[in-house]
Amino acid sequence: MNRLLKSSKWMMAALVALFVVFGTFGSSAEADNIHITARFNVDNYFALYAGNENNLSFIGARDVNSPSTNPIDSPYIFDVAPGEYIYLAGWSDKACAQGFLGEFDYGTGKILTDTTSGWEVWLTNHDLNRNDPAPSVSQIRSDIVSAAWSPVTLSLPYQSGPWWDAWRTGISPEANWIWGSNLVGEAIGEYQLFRIAVSSDETAATPEPATMMLLGSGLFGFAILGRKFGNRKM
Repeated sequence: MNRLLKSSKWMMAALVALFVVFGTFGSSAEADNIHITARFNVDNYFALYAGNENNLSFIGARDVNSPSTNPIDSPYIFDVAPGEYIYLAGWSDKACAQGFLGEFDYGTGKILTDTTSGWEVWLTNHDLNRNDPAPSVSQIRSDIVSAAWSPVTLSLPYQSGPWWDAWRTGISPEANWIWGSNLVGEAIGEYQLFRIAVSSDETAATPEPATMMLLGSGLFGFAILGRKFGNRKM
């Protein structure tokens, strides 16, 4: 009876450990998501999205439905899966200047707006005005499918005018103002759609499936040894 009780305790401990291990493995997909905190400004209007053409989420906007009295909106916090994109649609008031300045933090680093980070742009030629709402998710998905992306090659330094200091508050001075056409010219090709890929290198490493299987096998073997040990003691 004592031998059976000891053996059962060993097996129960092993099963509990296995459930913990594989429960952790089952939740690893969520852990793989990259948590983004975005601080940026667009002269004048924007809509922010994340995902891809098959699975796209609307994050926030500055448009006729959500006007802002502050040059810098509150940080946007969202998740992106590795290999997906951050998208930003930007359009101006068709006046003297246009630009996109931003910082996207992901815990262990950050993505800045400049001509070297990998930002791409497509001039959609979908004209929007200050009284228009942000493009719908379905519209942006359609844009993504038909887009002919080009690297962003036009930029102005962080401190450039006509933007005041208030338009840069909280954004890294290493960032530059970018746009898909002349930043101080007429509104061309707007709204302009920007994107950047979020790499798997920008998330913390998680255990590989093979590692998890080895760990589970080891726990099972440990339980068997414990049972034999219990048998010998009795």
